[in-house]
Amino acid sequence: KIFVGNLSYFCGREELERFFSPCGEIENIHVCKSNSGDTMHFAFVTFVNTDDAEKAISSLNNSLFMGRNI
Repeated sequence: KIFVGNLSYFCGREELERFFSPCGEIENIHVCKSNSGDTMHFAFVTFVNTDDAEKAISSLNNSLFMGRNI
């Protein structure tokens, strides 16, 4: 499971799945939201394999995603 921060207000599960899926098979994506339903600008992406999570961190850390560096 990896932490993804600094997400756009408009980021959802589908966008994260498209962005992270080239790194490996994703088991779960949880976009954290406030009680009012607004995104809290962070999410957790869980990969099936630890190696794929490490690949995502090494290849995508500080990448531009939806106009923000994540």
